[in-house]
Amino acid sequence: MGVWSWDIQKDQRYFDNQVCYLLGIDPLKFYGTFDEFIKTVHPDDRKKISNAFNNITDNMNYDADYRVVWSDKSVHHIAARGKLLRNDYGKAV
Repeated sequence: MGVWSWDIQKDQRYFDNQVCYLLGIDPLKFYGTFDEFIKTVHPDDRKKISNAFNNITDNMNYDADYRVVWSDKSVHHIAARGKLLRNDYGKAV
């Protein structure tokens, strides 16, 4: 298990070292961009994951199962869960 968050207003993702390990990303070289993340996702799952991220403000929960491909070409299955948080004014944060 690992912990991740997404600052929607800054469009910045934060992955702890364990999530980076699960995705096959070097945590010292990950800057939190969506492009960096989506490149780890199996090509057949990228559209599904992009849609899930794009629709997270419409839904309160993020629930996605997908595959990632590590640099050694091995395929790994990921189950990601999240919950949208809103500030006192109802804006997604």
